[in-house]
Amino acid sequence: MKLAHAGRRETLNLRTPNQAAAAQKAADIYRQLVGEGWDAVLLQWKPKAVLTPKAASVGEFVEAVRAVSAARPLTVWEYSKCLRRLAADVAGLPRDDAAKWDGRSGGADKWREKVDALPLSILTPESIQGWRLARLKDAGGNPAMQRATKTTINSTLRKAKSLFSSKVLKFLNGALVLPPNPFAGVEFFERASMRYESKIDTPALIEAAQTELGGMPENVEAWKAFVLLMFAGLRKNEADKLRWDSVDFAAGLLRIEDHEHFQAKCEASKGSIELDAEVVAMLRGWRALDGAGVFVLRSAVAPLANVLHYHYRAKRTFDALAAWLKSKGITAKKALHELRKEAGSMVADKHGIFAASRFLRHADIGITSAHYLDKKQRVTVGLGGLLSAPVTVSNVTAFPLPVKQAKPANTKRKRA
Repeated sequence: MKLAHAGRRETLNLRTPNQAAAAQKAADIYRQLVGEGWDAVLLQWKPKAVLTPKAASVGEFVEAVRAVSAARPLTVWEYSKCLRRLAADVAGLPRDDAAKWDGRSGGADKWREKVDALPLSILTPESIQGWRLARLKDAGGNPAMQRATKTTINSTLRKAKSLFSSKVLKFLNGALVLPPNPFAGVEFFERASMRYESKIDTPALIEAAQTELGGMPENVEAWKAFVLLMFAGLRKNEADKLRWDSVDFAAGLLRIEDHEHFQAKCEASKGSIELDAEVVAMLRGWRALDGAGVFVLRSAVAPLANVLHYHYRAKRTFDALAAWLKSKGITAKKALHELRKEAGSMVADKHGIFAASRFLRHADIGITSAHYLDKKQRVTVGLGGLLSAPVTVSNVTAFPLPVKQAKPANTKRKRA
């Protein structure tokens, strides 16, 4: 029989030579078609015509998410990178494979293709829990290393898990067979304290930067980057893409705003930053020397638009500044970001946590309070005035340590 319905036409074999029986069967099939639709009829009478959904691979899932996600493309790229890293470790691909970092000769593309071909089903709550514990074991017994590893594990899991959110999955069509959510029931390590504790002598650092960077023509771009990060609290990418038309000299402001080469981290990251008069004066001088330049930080590298990776025009400037900061004793892994943290800490200490949140343009006051203390004055128990006299080394009586007495010798003869 030939059957047409809802714009689709199919030929079905009724599997009987009897015309009356075939007619009755055809009528039954048509009623089923009208009542249940094509999928039910084809599944019963022509199963080979039913498109069997394909089990998703890692790469197919990533592409499907990228097509329906409303998040920034750079955010999806970052989260997908974490999912690939997790899948590669679970599959046992070597972590020390140097080819995956070879972006010039195609090694990175080949490694990504290898990971993308892995079935998504290798990620299960059990395999992810095993990965979580194995990574922690690799950190060894060093408490500092374990703390850093736990933070990295939590970050990787949180980003990869975001790709499986209900906001994304509800838009994926049935062309892919997805396993149950592999992150269901997977626990995170207790979040380590992110409280920033300043270890920087800020006045001394600024003086050294002004002399060694600002006083040397070959280091002037590093000095400009230092000022933007330290005095304006900019993020690295914000400083890299800051344009002169975002500097309001009359109002003494920097404006973080989207343009064709830059997208803010989030809506809360956009806004105006008030500058000290001395900083405005320096910016005015740099602007006069820069001529027709578009960006505050000069670089021979052109900006890229719509790239799915972090690209910095002034990478050489940032590398030079990071090396200089490390030579001054700043040992943080992200030495440049340490300047932003120090600026936020000083604002919180002087003006309070709400002012620091506005200055740093955090999306939520909770982020600021998790990193900085709202401390505007020295806090002690206040009982020092009850002491009769200040305790110093000179007026502390030196008490001799007790001498351990030796036990008397046992004069009794031991029994044979």
